Amino acid sequence: MLLAAMDKHQAILLIGPTGSGKTPLGVMLAERGLAGRQCRHFDFGRHLRTVESGELAVESLTSPERAVISDSLRTGALLTDEQFPIASKLLVTFLREPDITPDDLVVLNGLPRHVGQARSLQSLLEVSLVVYLSCGADVIWARIATNVGGDRAGREDDNIESVRNRLGIFERNADSLIDFYRDKVNVITMKIAADTSARQAWQSLNLHYENLLQRKQ
Repeated sequence: MLLAAMDKHQAILLIGPTGSGKTPLGVMLAERGLAGRQCRHFDFGRHLRTVESGELAVESLTSPERAVISDSLRTGALLTDEQFPIASKLLVTFLREPDITPDDLVVLNGLPRHVGQARSLQSLLEVSLVVYLSCGADVIWARIATNVGGDRAGREDDNIESVRNRLGIFERNADSLIDFYRDKVNVITMKIAADTSARQAWQSLNLHYENLLQRKQ
């Protein structure tokens, strides 16, 4: 199932708490690209949900693995290191879609979520940039309440208990995950406000990325 090393795509990783705007930004990147480069958005949470609903067929998944997916969606629990093959199967299925080329930049959203996943991911993708969408809990609640990103409609997991649980999981893992990448690649921190739109986030990221490219020349 693993891609050969020569076939590894370059990727950027979006890190941020629930409600920070990762998915709207990922969608915007897929539509507009980044500094002229075509982007492909891998929304791990959406892939989990479409697998459970039957909309996405990943034939290599076993019945126990499908049960793990259902449990993860129900409880918010992260996949353990031992369960990473589940994520690998979904990601490889995505990367093998016929319209994705080796030159495309993969936008990772929701994977990896902790250092163990980040280490395992290295055999599949080369993460070249990390984008941290930083915002406090008050901003998160405001963004969710107003659906500023336009991606919260129909989300049954946006109740108070579920959101608090996901925020807690993020806070326990975010610092170590960012530190893992900070030693290897550039990490861009973008402050997200209650009313920051996907377009504004994309414009800011595009500017940051172009500046990075210029400094490397």
